Amino acid sequence: MKYENVVIGLDGGATRTRGVLFDYKQHLVLNIDEAGPANPYGTQPPDFDVASRNVIGLVEHLVDSADSSHPTALCLASAGLGRPDDVEKMAAILLRHPTFQQTKLLLTTDGNCALAAGSMMEPGIAAIASTGSIVLYLDDKGHFGRLGGYGWRLADQGSAYSIAVKALQVVMMAHDGMLETTMVQPILEALHFKSPNELVAWSLGADKPTIANLAPIVFAAAEAGDIQAKNVILDAVEELANLIIVAAERTGGREVFASGGNFDHQPLFTRYMADLLDPSSIRLVKPELKPVAGAVLLALRKIGEKITPQTIRMLKAV
Repeated sequence: MKYENVVIGLDGGATRTRGVLFDYKQHLVLNIDEAGPANPYGTQPPDFDVASRNVIGLVEHLVDSADSSHPTALCLASAGLGRPDDVEKMAAILLRHPTFQQTKLLLTTDGNCALAAGSMMEPGIAAIASTGSIVLYLDDKGHFGRLGGYGWRLADQGSAYSIAVKALQVVMMAHDGMLETTMVQPILEALHFKSPNELVAWSLGADKPTIANLAPIVFAAAEAGDIQAKNVILDAVEELANLIIVAAERTGGREVFASGGNFDHQPLFTRYMADLLDPSSIRLVKPELKPVAGAVLLALRKIGEKITPQTIRMLKAV
């Protein structure tokens, strides 16, 4: 059986891209798969060609494995596609490929698919704290807005990367005898180093995901009582909380759909955030759908397809 009425949702992160092929007439999830990163800024220097190859390969595999025709619409949501120039650059590359020439494309930031997954396309606020971070909102007039998410050099509040960088700074201060922390040895062991001095040259060439991978060490140290690790995480949480508060003021929203590795896998991060936010006006909520399912919803909206309870029920299994 050949499936004709299909859309694809792609959630492209700095380390991997998840994809879902969905039949919107039969309300069936036909295939789920993964590929390499679709964020062109996941490497230094940025590489749109590598990111686009990962996207093309994943789309081809999704379509071929389900014996499907080209998708009617495709939503690629990636942290590296939050600016018009980057969207144009990625679209130009993808549109050279025959599959994409016959498909309605929506290229957007990954925050929008997380917001769609949480709010089910209704007004709301989404906060993402993963390798990078961003806060997005949809107001009651249907307008999307964003706060933060301008890259690791300018704005990565509350991200795993920012937490790891601050922890590395603490390690170097400990090396200078200015403070004490238990994070020195675990970080050195994770990188197979013997001395903090080796961090200097390494930090100049390490990419964002590699640095961000050190964040779990900081959380473990904080959970064990390390005051410096706790302060690093508290500072990061406060920075992200400030963005959430502004988004709530702009929308009048009370629920914040929280996703990303820091929220999903680090209870301390969520606990600190809940303590900082006023529970009478802002409440953290775990999205019922995964971000990649939100990308499917955005693809459906692109072609004007109605999102039904059956659609949501099937996407909950993704």
